Amino acid sequence: MKSFGLRKNPLRSIKELFECWPLTVWPLDYTDKALRGMKAAIADDGAARECSGTAGYKTTLGASKNQVSIFNPQIMSYLFSLYGPEPHESTIYDPFCGGGTRALSCAGAGYYYCGAEIRGAEVEAIRQRVASLDEQYGDGLGEYIDVVCCDARATPFEGGSADMLITCPPYYDMEKYQGGEGDLSMAGTYQEFLDGMGEVIQEATRVLKPGALSCWVIGLHRDKDGVLLPLHHDLAYLHYDLGYTFKEEVVLHMKNTGSIQRVGNFMKGNNLLVRVHEYCLIFESPMGR
Repeated sequence: MKSFGLRKNPLRSIKELFECWPLTVWPLDYTDKALRGMKAAIADDGAARECSGTAGYKTTLGASKNQVSIFNPQIMSYLFSLYGPEPHESTIYDPFCGGGTRALSCAGAGYYYCGAEIRGAEVEAIRQRVASLDEQYGDGLGEYIDVVCCDARATPFEGGSADMLITCPPYYDMEKYQGGEGDLSMAGTYQEFLDGMGEVIQEATRVLKPGALSCWVIGLHRDKDGVLLPLHHDLAYLHYDLGYTFKEEVVLHMKNTGSIQRVGNFMKGNNLLVRVHEYCLIFESPMGR
Protein backbone atom coordinates (compact mmCIF):
# COMPACT_ATOMS: atom_id res chain seq x y z
CA MET A 1 0.00 0.00 0.00
CA LYS A 2 1.24 3.49 -0.82
CA SER A 3 2.31 5.62 2.13
CA PHE A 4 1.10 9.12 2.90
CA GLY A 5 4.67 10.04 3.87
CA LEU A 6 6.06 9.09 0.46
CA ARG A 7 3.94 11.43 -1.65
CA LYS A 8 6.18 13.24 -4.11
CA ASN A 9 3.83 16.20 -4.45
CA PRO A 10 2.45 17.30 -1.07
CA LEU A 11 -0.17 19.42 -2.83
CA ARG A 12 -1.92 16.40 -4.28
CA SER A 13 -5.05 15.51 -2.43
CA ILE A 14 -5.51 12.12 -0.82
CA LYS A 15 -8.30 11.39 -3.27
CA GLU A 16 -6.03 12.12 -6.24
CA LEU A 17 -3.36 9.87 -4.76
CA PHE A 18 -5.63 6.89 -4.17
CA GLU A 19 -8.30 7.54 -6.84
CA CYS A 20 -10.91 7.55 -4.06
CA TRP A 21 -11.23 8.74 -0.48
CA PRO A 22 -9.87 6.15 1.99
CA LEU A 23 -13.25 5.86 3.72
CA THR A 24 -15.29 2.83 4.77
CA VAL A 25 -18.03 3.51 2.19
CA TRP A 26 -17.17 3.23 -1.50
CA PRO A 27 -19.72 4.62 -3.98
CA LEU A 28 -20.30 2.51 -7.08
CA ASP A 29 -22.16 4.64 -9.62
CA TYR A 30 -23.56 2.41 -12.34
CA THR A 31 -24.01 5.40 -14.67
CA ASP A 32 -20.32 6.38 -14.48
CA LYS A 33 -18.79 6.58 -17.97
CA ALA A 34 -15.47 5.10 -16.90
CA LEU A 35 -17.25 2.15 -15.30
CA ARG A 36 -19.30 1.57 -18.42
CA GLY A 37 -16.12 1.66 -20.47
CA MET A 38 -14.49 -0.98 -18.26
CA LYS A 39 -17.55 -3.22 -18.48
CA ALA A 40 -17.72 -2.84 -22.24
CA ALA A 41 -14.05 -3.78 -22.62
CA ILE A 42 -14.38 -6.83 -20.38
CA ALA A 43 -17.59 -7.85 -22.17
CA ASP A 44 -18.89 -10.31 -19.60
CA ASP A 45 -22.63 -10.69 -20.16
CA GLY A 46 -23.05 -13.80 -18.02
CA ALA A 47 -23.88 -15.96 -21.04
CA ALA A 48 -21.73 -18.85 -19.82
CA ARG A 49 -23.63 -19.12 -16.51
CA GLU A 50 -26.77 -21.18 -16.05
CA CYS A 51 -29.02 -20.23 -13.15
CA SER A 52 -32.17 -22.19 -13.81
CA GLY A 53 -32.08 -23.61 -10.31
CA THR A 54 -33.03 -20.26 -8.76
CA ALA A 55 -35.97 -19.40 -10.99
CA GLY A 56 -38.49 -21.05 -8.70
CA TYR A 57 -38.85 -18.29 -6.12
CA LYS A 58 -38.86 -14.51 -5.86
CA THR A 59 -36.26 -12.05 -4.65
CA THR A 60 -37.03 -9.50 -1.95
CA LEU A 61 -37.48 -7.01 -4.78
CA GLY A 62 -40.20 -9.10 -6.38
CA ALA A 63 -38.26 -10.17 -9.47
CA SER A 64 -37.69 -13.79 -10.40
CA LYS A 65 -34.17 -15.01 -9.75
CA ASN A 66 -33.20 -16.04 -13.25
CA GLN A 67 -30.41 -13.58 -13.97
CA VAL A 68 -26.72 -13.69 -13.13
CA SER A 69 -24.75 -10.96 -11.41
CA ILE A 70 -21.78 -9.29 -13.10
CA PHE A 71 -18.88 -8.18 -10.92
CA ASN A 72 -18.29 -4.43 -10.80
CA PRO A 73 -14.74 -3.67 -12.05
CA GLN A 74 -14.72 -0.33 -10.20
CA ILE A 75 -14.18 -2.34 -7.00
CA MET A 76 -10.94 -3.67 -8.47
CA SER A 77 -9.76 -0.13 -9.21
CA TYR A 78 -10.35 0.88 -5.59
CA LEU A 79 -8.60 -2.20 -4.22
CA PHE A 80 -5.57 -1.76 -6.49
CA SER A 81 -5.28 1.90 -5.59
CA LEU A 82 -5.65 1.51 -1.83
CA TYR A 83 -4.16 -1.92 -1.16
CA GLY A 84 -2.54 -3.27 -4.31
CA PRO A 85 0.94 -4.81 -4.19
CA GLU A 86 3.60 -3.90 -6.76
CA PRO A 87 2.33 -4.51 -10.32
CA HIS A 88 4.37 -6.67 -12.72
CA GLU A 89 5.88 -8.38 -9.68
CA SER A 90 2.81 -9.66 -7.82
CA THR A 91 0.22 -12.41 -8.22
CA ILE A 92 -3.43 -12.11 -7.26
CA TYR A 93 -5.33 -15.29 -6.45
CA ASP A 94 -9.06 -15.80 -7.02
CA PRO A 95 -10.82 -19.01 -5.91
CA PHE A 96 -14.02 -18.08 -7.80
CA CYS A 97 -13.14 -16.70 -11.25
CA GLY A 98 -16.72 -16.17 -12.42
CA GLY A 99 -16.94 -14.35 -15.74
CA GLY A 100 -13.36 -13.09 -15.82
CA THR A 101 -13.88 -9.47 -14.76
CA ARG A 102 -11.33 -9.78 -11.97
CA ALA A 103 -8.89 -11.68 -14.20
CA LEU A 104 -8.94 -9.01 -16.89
CA SER A 105 -8.86 -6.18 -14.37
CA CYS A 106 -5.77 -7.67 -12.75
CA ALA A 107 -3.99 -8.22 -16.06
CA GLY A 108 -4.91 -4.74 -17.26
CA ALA A 109 -3.34 -3.27 -14.12
CA GLY A 110 -0.17 -5.31 -14.56
CA TYR A 111 -0.84 -8.07 -12.01
CA TYR A 112 -0.42 -11.77 -12.60
CA TYR A 113 -3.67 -13.58 -11.94
CA CYS A 114 -4.27 -17.20 -11.00
CA GLY A 115 -7.82 -18.37 -10.49
CA ALA A 116 -9.97 -21.43 -10.02
CA GLU A 117 -13.35 -21.94 -11.71
CA ILE A 118 -15.36 -25.12 -11.44
CA ARG A 119 -17.40 -24.60 -14.63
CA GLY A 120 -15.59 -25.62 -17.79
CA ALA A 121 -17.80 -23.48 -20.04
CA GLU A 122 -16.96 -20.42 -17.97
CA VAL A 123 -13.22 -21.12 -18.17
CA GLU A 124 -13.45 -21.42 -21.93
CA ALA A 125 -15.46 -18.19 -22.13
CA ILE A 126 -12.77 -16.36 -20.14
CA ARG A 127 -10.02 -17.70 -22.39
CA GLN A 128 -11.90 -16.63 -25.51
CA ARG A 129 -12.51 -13.18 -24.05
CA VAL A 130 -8.82 -12.79 -23.23
CA ALA A 131 -7.79 -13.93 -26.70
CA SER A 132 -10.24 -11.49 -28.31
CA LEU A 133 -8.91 -8.56 -26.28
CA ASP A 134 -5.32 -9.57 -27.02
CA GLU A 135 -6.09 -9.60 -30.72
CA GLN A 136 -7.89 -6.26 -30.51
CA TYR A 137 -5.38 -4.35 -28.39
CA GLY A 138 -2.18 -6.40 -28.56
CA ASP A 139 -1.51 -5.99 -24.84
CA GLY A 140 -0.52 -9.61 -24.14
CA LEU A 141 -3.09 -9.98 -21.36
CA GLY A 142 -3.02 -13.75 -21.71
CA GLU A 143 0.52 -13.84 -20.37
CA TYR A 144 -0.77 -12.53 -17.05
CA ILE A 145 -3.79 -14.82 -16.65
CA ASP A 146 -3.85 -18.45 -15.50
CA VAL A 147 -7.39 -19.79 -15.08
CA VAL A 148 -7.81 -23.47 -14.17
CA CYS A 149 -10.98 -25.53 -14.22
CA CYS A 150 -11.03 -27.05 -10.73
CA ASP A 151 -12.69 -27.07 -7.34
CA ALA A 152 -11.56 -24.10 -5.24
CA ARG A 153 -11.04 -26.50 -2.33
CA ALA A 154 -8.20 -28.30 -4.14
CA THR A 155 -6.22 -26.25 -6.66
CA PRO A 156 -2.94 -26.91 -8.49
CA PHE A 157 -1.42 -23.56 -7.54
CA GLU A 158 1.88 -23.46 -5.68
CA GLY A 159 1.75 -22.87 -1.95
CA GLY A 160 2.79 -19.42 -0.76
CA SER A 161 2.76 -18.03 -4.30
CA ALA A 162 0.06 -15.33 -4.20
CA ASP A 163 0.55 -11.80 -2.88
CA MET A 164 -3.14 -10.97 -2.54
CA LEU A 165 -6.59 -12.53 -2.89
CA ILE A 166 -9.59 -10.80 -4.46
CA THR A 167 -12.80 -12.72 -5.03
CA CYS A 168 -16.58 -12.77 -4.97
CA PRO A 169 -17.97 -16.14 -3.82
CA PRO A 170 -21.42 -17.57 -4.56
CA TYR A 171 -24.13 -16.22 -2.27
CA TYR A 172 -25.23 -19.70 -1.20
CA ASP A 173 -28.20 -20.54 -3.51
CA MET A 174 -28.98 -17.04 -4.78
CA GLU A 175 -27.66 -18.13 -8.17
CA LYS A 176 -27.33 -21.87 -8.74
CA TYR A 177 -24.72 -22.23 -11.45
CA GLN A 178 -25.23 -25.91 -12.28
CA GLY A 179 -21.48 -26.50 -12.00
CA GLY A 180 -21.76 -30.15 -11.09
CA GLU A 181 -20.09 -31.92 -8.20
CA GLY A 182 -18.23 -29.49 -5.95
CA ASP A 183 -20.25 -26.42 -6.97
CA LEU A 184 -20.98 -24.72 -3.65
CA SER A 185 -23.93 -22.81 -5.10
CA MET A 186 -25.65 -26.21 -5.28
CA ALA A 187 -25.12 -27.05 -1.60
CA GLY A 188 -28.13 -28.72 -0.01
CA THR A 189 -28.16 -26.59 3.13
CA TYR A 190 -26.67 -23.31 4.28
CA GLN A 191 -24.47 -25.18 6.77
CA GLU A 192 -23.12 -27.39 3.98
CA PHE A 193 -22.34 -24.24 2.02
CA LEU A 194 -20.46 -22.74 4.99
CA ASP A 195 -18.53 -25.97 5.54
CA GLY A 196 -17.42 -25.87 1.91
CA MET A 197 -16.48 -22.20 2.17
CA GLY A 198 -14.30 -23.04 5.16
CA GLU A 199 -12.41 -25.53 2.98
CA VAL A 200 -12.02 -22.91 0.24
CA ILE A 201 -10.50 -20.46 2.73
CA GLN A 202 -8.19 -23.17 4.04
CA GLU A 203 -6.94 -23.82 0.51
CA ALA A 204 -6.57 -20.08 -0.07
CA THR A 205 -4.43 -19.89 3.07
CA ARG A 206 -2.10 -22.44 1.51
CA VAL A 207 -1.83 -20.49 -1.77
CA LEU A 208 -1.34 -17.07 -0.15
CA LYS A 209 1.92 -15.76 1.23
CA PRO A 210 1.93 -15.21 5.01
CA GLY A 211 0.55 -11.77 5.84
CA ALA A 212 -1.07 -11.29 2.42
CA LEU A 213 -4.35 -9.40 2.20
CA SER A 214 -7.48 -11.38 1.35
CA CYS A 215 -10.42 -9.36 -0.03
CA TRP A 216 -13.91 -10.83 -0.29
CA VAL A 217 -16.85 -9.04 -1.91
CA ILE A 218 -20.00 -10.43 -0.32
CA GLY A 219 -23.57 -9.40 0.38
CA LEU A 220 -26.52 -10.61 2.37
CA HIS A 221 -28.97 -13.09 0.92
CA ARG A 222 -32.62 -13.59 1.84
CA ASP A 223 -33.61 -17.19 1.21
CA LYS A 224 -36.89 -18.45 -0.23
CA ASP A 225 -38.42 -18.53 3.25
CA GLY A 226 -37.64 -14.86 3.82
CA VAL A 227 -34.77 -15.50 6.23
CA LEU A 228 -31.87 -13.05 5.91
CA LEU A 229 -28.59 -14.99 5.91
CA PRO A 230 -25.62 -13.09 7.41
CA LEU A 231 -23.09 -14.23 4.83
CA HIS A 232 -20.58 -11.48 5.64
CA HIS A 233 -20.56 -12.30 9.36
CA ASP A 234 -20.27 -16.03 8.76
CA LEU A 235 -17.43 -15.49 6.29
CA ALA A 236 -15.60 -13.39 8.87
CA TYR A 237 -15.98 -16.13 11.49
CA LEU A 238 -14.59 -18.72 9.06
CA HIS A 239 -11.50 -16.59 8.54
CA TYR A 240 -11.15 -15.98 12.27
CA ASP A 241 -11.19 -19.72 12.95
CA LEU A 242 -8.28 -20.17 10.52
CA GLY A 243 -6.13 -17.51 12.17
CA TYR A 244 -6.81 -14.52 9.92
CA THR A 245 -6.85 -10.93 11.18
CA PHE A 246 -9.96 -8.96 10.26
CA LYS A 247 -8.51 -5.71 8.88
CA GLU A 248 -11.43 -3.82 7.36
CA GLU A 249 -15.12 -3.86 6.46
CA VAL A 250 -16.10 -1.65 3.53
CA VAL A 251 -19.67 -0.85 2.54
CA LEU A 252 -20.16 -0.86 -1.23
CA HIS A 253 -22.93 1.63 -1.98
CA MET A 254 -24.50 0.83 -5.34
CA LYS A 255 -25.88 4.04 -6.84
CA ASN A 256 -28.17 4.52 -9.84
CA THR A 257 -28.99 0.83 -10.26
CA GLY A 258 -32.68 1.44 -10.83
CA SER A 259 -33.52 0.10 -7.37
CA ILE A 260 -35.50 3.24 -6.50
CA GLN A 261 -38.12 2.05 -8.98
CA ARG A 262 -38.77 -0.96 -6.76
CA VAL A 263 -39.32 0.76 -3.41
CA GLY A 264 -43.06 0.33 -3.87
CA ASN A 265 -42.61 -3.31 -2.90
CA PHE A 266 -42.05 -2.12 0.67
CA MET A 267 -45.67 -1.00 0.79
CA LYS A 268 -47.06 -4.28 -0.52
CA GLY A 269 -47.11 -6.02 2.82
CA ASN A 270 -43.61 -7.50 3.11
CA ASN A 271 -41.89 -4.44 4.66
CA LEU A 272 -38.57 -5.60 3.17
CA LEU A 273 -36.10 -2.82 2.42
CA VAL A 274 -34.56 -2.46 -1.03
CA ARG A 275 -30.94 -3.49 -0.60
CA VAL A 276 -28.43 -1.12 -2.25
CA HIS A 277 -25.20 -2.22 -0.60
CA GLU A 278 -22.79 -5.11 -0.32
CA TYR A 279 -19.53 -5.49 1.59
CA CYS A 280 -15.84 -5.84 0.89
CA LEU A 281 -14.20 -7.68 3.78
CA ILE A 282 -10.43 -7.44 4.05
CA PHE A 283 -8.43 -9.98 6.04
CA GLU A 284 -4.74 -10.58 6.60
CA SER A 285 -3.58 -14.16 6.19
CA PRO A 286 -1.84 -15.87 9.16
CA MET A 287 1.85 -15.21 9.52
CA GLY A 288 2.54 -18.74 10.74
CA ARG A 289 1.65 -21.99 9.00
